[in-house]
Amino acid sequence: MFNMNKNNIFIALIVLTLGGFIGYFIYTDLMVRDDFVATSVLSEEQPVNTLVEEVEDAVVEIVEVGAEDGGDAVILPNIPDLDGGIIIPDSYSLEQKEEITNKIENIIALLRQDADLFNQWLGLGLLRKSIEDYEGARQVWEYAGAIRPQNSLSFGNLGVLYGYYLQNPVLAEENYLKALENDPKLPYLYVQIADFYVEVMDSTEKAKSILEKGISEIPDDEMLKAALRATIDH
Repeated sequence: MFNMNKNNIFIALIVLTLGGFIGYFIYTDLMVRDDFVATSVLSEEQPVNTLVEEVEDAVVEIVEVGAEDGGDAVILPNIPDLDGGIIIPDSYSLEQKEEITNKIENIIALLRQDADLFNQWLGLGLLRKSIEDYEGARQVWEYAGAIRPQNSLSFGNLGVLYGYYLQNPVLAEENYLKALENDPKLPYLYVQIADFYVEVMDSTEKAKSILEKGISEIPDDEMLKAALRATIDH
């Protein structure tokens, strides 16, 4: 199957250029499965360097969203704390640590000016995860999902995080399926979720079911068909 084993890791690079192009540099061990989500960051804001540190548990506050247009108040979590210390694993070189620290400081400065920058929050979570700050990544991606509830990227990332790092398969499945609900025409999401069902939940039946659903949504996708055949032969 299109099974991206946890032991397959890569050094990803995430870099921002504020002049008008997208790029990220992440120096860390990341699972290949994350690449599906991490490299698809394109929305209305200009992406930037990312990363952060330790974050307190988010609390809830009422934020008036769209009230001027007659909309209802929307409940959003508080903005994740941006004041904590930056702890980078010793496996990073001094040069890498310095570069990541600079990226952290740059994105934090931008988010202090405008906390509604979705791509910046998304990248911040990726870099938090890259320095093994999984709780920080969780809070950042939860916030990104709260301000952009129709996106698939933050929810897909949360699926990976909960499923493979925070050991919470229930919340992993919930977030994976939310990502799929928001973007049902993305083939990789079906494969990613099928891998999760096999690797984490040990459920070939669920994997087959999600791939069959993908084929019903995207009948001509050869990746989904191949993944289903591999799952059946598993």
